[in-house]
Amino acid sequence: MFFHFVREAIFNVTSKSPLPPLLLSPINVAKALKHVAHHGIVLVHYKTETNPERRSELKGSLFEILNRTKDWIDVYRRFVRIREDGIEHVEIPNIEWDTAREALLNAVCHRDYFQRRPIVVSIHKNRLEVESPGGFIGGVNNANILRHAPVHRNELLGRVFVSAGLVEQLGVGVDRMFLEHLRNGKALPAYESDESFVRLTLPFEVHTAFARMVRTFESRQEAFDLNDLLLLRSLLTRPFLDRWGASEILGRNEDEAAKKLVELRDRGILAAKGRGRGTAYIYAQDFRVAMLGKTANDRMEIMDRDVVKTRVQEVLRKKGKLTNRDVRAFSGYSAMGVYKIFKA
Repeated sequence: MFFHFVREAIFNVTSKSPLPPLLLSPINVAKALKHVAHHGIVLVHYKTETNPERRSELKGSLFEILNRTKDWIDVYRRFVRIREDGIEHVEIPNIEWDTAREALLNAVCHRDYFQRRPIVVSIHKNRLEVESPGGFIGGVNNANILRHAPVHRNELLGRVFVSAGLVEQLGVGVDRMFLEHLRNGKALPAYESDESFVRLTLPFEVHTAFARMVRTFESRQEAFDLNDLLLLRSLLTRPFLDRWGASEILGRNEDEAAKKLVELRDRGILAAKGRGRGTAYIYAQDFRVAMLGKTANDRMEIMDRDVVKTRVQEVLRKKGKLTNRDVRAFSGYSAMGVYKIFKA
């Protein structure tokens, strides 16, 4: 019966009967995974992009693998120190163990056990990668993974993880990884995949000003949610956000995205340029200087015309048409000003 349970949990052979409580104990979960031939994990550290310096292959119980992986990762952890406004220093690691653990558990839970390959965890100079056998299923892809309803290749195994206390609940791990990564001032986790693999990349670099802003708001009991952080982080690489751009980033409809932008404006973090449906949002002045540097305001004034042109191109791509009046609405330029921008 025990090995029948292993077969169900790993290979997703469904059963309508409830699982015996004894088999859901952490000890039996560990035993179950220990008897699966290909659930092992390979750890690799790269000295350069093409030169692996250290390699270790782990097999055994999942609990043992997690502990040994943490010890291995701890060797390569480095810290960036930031000072919060009026508060003590905070150290942010290049690798957050909670995030790495979540990525590893997701890989173990969702991998394709019919493929005779291990999960590979690799540490590079600027990132951690977790690659698991088997592509996404059920319509999930690299772009929609945050918003798509959870799809489980090995649902029974996921239920075992919950019962064993390895995860809090099914379907929230990706959100938690993104939230923790963003609040620490790092770029978005990135997925790559095809039918044979899924690779998650967790960048190391910390944007200290962004991390400081997040911690400052948290200290005031005004924490950001995941949608807030997705929008604010995107403004570090985009000149502005509008309802259409925010809709793409959040995977929500335009009205919901616009509401989020307005909320951030009302909190004093964003400033609006233009009016109506074409309103563009940028960091408010103090935040813009903190995020982008002391010359941010000067650069912003110089870039205004280029920003308008970029927005026009984006709206045309999405909507197919745009009038002089529409451009005046979101840019604040006069009719002659709009004409001069596009004549130049």
